[in-house]
Amino acid sequence: MVKAVPIQPSFSRGELSPRLSSRVDLTMYATGLETCRNWIVLPHGGLTVRPGTRFVAEVKDSTKNARLLPFEFSTEEAYVIENLSLDQARQRLKALLAAERYHLETGGVTFSPSSGPEVSVPTDRDSQVRVWGFYLRASQMDEAASVIWKHPDGYISLSRADALRMASEVGNHIQEAFDREAAVAARIDAAVSLDLLKEISIDLSGSTDADAGSSQSGTGT
Repeated sequence: MVKAVPIQPSFSRGELSPRLSSRVDLTMYATGLETCRNWIVLPHGGLTVRPGTRFVAEVKDSTKNARLLPFEFSTEEAYVIENLSLDQARQRLKALLAAERYHLETGGVTFSPSSGPEVSVPTDRDSQVRVWGFYLRASQMDEAASVIWKHPDGYISLSRADALRMASEVGNHIQEAFDREAAVAARIDAAVSLDLLKEISIDLSGSTDADAGSSQSGTGT
C-alpha cells in the first residue's frame, strides 16, 4: 500500500502542544508542527532559520553556569541581565541609571530671555564649562552692560541679568539631573530582593515622588 504524505503549505500555528498530537479534527492540526526547533514561524505561514547569537561580553564568572534574564526599561528599550546576586544587580542597575542621568544632564535646556525669542542652550560637558565661564564674566560686568552669547541657531545679545539667569537655569538643570539620580539610587540601595529591584524605574525624564525627598548631590561622572 502506498503511503500518502499530504503537502503542508503553511506552518502558521507553530509548535503544537503534545496534548494535540491526535487532534486531526482541528483546523490548526494541518498547519501546526510537532517540533519547531531553531526556526521562526513567519506571519504568512512560512519558516525561516533562527538567526545566530552575538558575543557581547563575558559573564561575571565564566567558571559557573549563568542565567540571562529579560529587563525591559521601557516599551522601546530592553536589556538582557545576567542572573546576579543582589549586590551585583544593584551595581548593574546603577550603571544604567548613571547613563540615563547623563542623557538627561547633557540634553540641553530652553532659555527665555527678557526680550527676544527662546534659545536652546546645550548642556554637554564642554558647554557646561563654557556656561560657567560665561557666568563668571557676566558677574563682573556693570548692571547696564550686555554680552553676546552664541547658541546653536546663531547669536543673541543678553543683558547682565539675563546672562546670570541663563547660567543659573543651566546649573539648576544639571543639579536636578543628579538629584533625581540620587533619589533613584537610594531606592536601589534600599531594595532587599531582586523582585523589588525589578520594580524600580530608572526613567529620569519626569519628576517622581522620590525627588521631593532627595538631598542636594554633587555633580560628577
